[in-house]
Amino acid sequence: KLNQSEMDDLAARLVRNGHQIVASAGEADLCILNTCAVTHVAAQKSRQALGRLHHDNPSARLVATGCYADLSPAELSGLPGVELVAGNRQKEHLADLLGRAAEDRAVQPAVRPRTRAMVKVQDGCDNACTYCVVRLARGPQRSRQPAEILADVQARVEAGYQEVVLTGVHIGAYGRDRPGAGGGSAGLDLWGLVARLLSETGIARLRLSSIGPWDLPEQAFQLWVDERLCRHLHLPLQSGSDAVLRRMGRRYTAAKFVALVATARAAIPDLAVTTDVIAGFPGETDAEFAEI
Repeated sequence: KLNQSEMDDLAARLVRNGHQIVASAGEADLCILNTCAVTHVAAQKSRQALGRLHHDNPSARLVATGCYADLSPAELSGLPGVELVAGNRQKEHLADLLGRAAEDRAVQPAVRPRTRAMVKVQDGCDNACTYCVVRLARGPQRSRQPAEILADVQARVEAGYQEVVLTGVHIGAYGRDRPGAGGGSAGLDLWGLVARLLSETGIARLRLSSIGPWDLPEQAFQLWVDERLCRHLHLPLQSGSDAVLRRMGRRYTAAKFVALVATARAAIPDLAVTTDVIAGFPGETDAEFAEI
């Protein structure tokens, strides 16, 4: 969701710079791939995708950006056809780096009409989960200004989108990097931001992406009185074993997670809860794997 939000924003900036969006890589003069490195499989798929782009359109200029570009720029720059490798910090300025387009230049990927839009509210993460490489690629927690987010959401409304998903690396930390976090407009936290989006924009549905279990206070449940806030929470559990959770660097126990889900379901009728679980964490025993 975060990558999709960033690429939609990049595509819009490129269009404003005179580029055109085309339907396939074979028609493009320039191809931009937002790479992933969350697992070694994701990194392998990123390399393969760049290879396919070059194979399908050898004359196209290739640009690699994203997390894999941040972590292994030399590896990507050595791949056939890759002209530019831009990490996540450079991604925000990629449209300017590429400059204005000639009349016959086009840019891939294509933007397809959707009813759901992704809006990035923050980037980076200050946690130290031992299994996660994304925090190394994305850097420390950084929140976008509330006015920018409000404007982005309202722009999606005016463009005809029916649902906006708030996304980021660690959206529960929104606002903590600014003075006065938790109070006042300068220190708006995630839940204050959600309240403002519901009251100040015309969005039909607002959804949250993944929330850390420690980032969901009981007082936030009152926001779901507004039926436009989708009755869905994605709360990553990662393991049902307290010992494994400690080795992962997670800040809760299995019992606290179960209690949080029960409280959330009691407070929000018809709530759907989804989660992530990592199986086979290094050192995990059969007994730990079987814990609930």
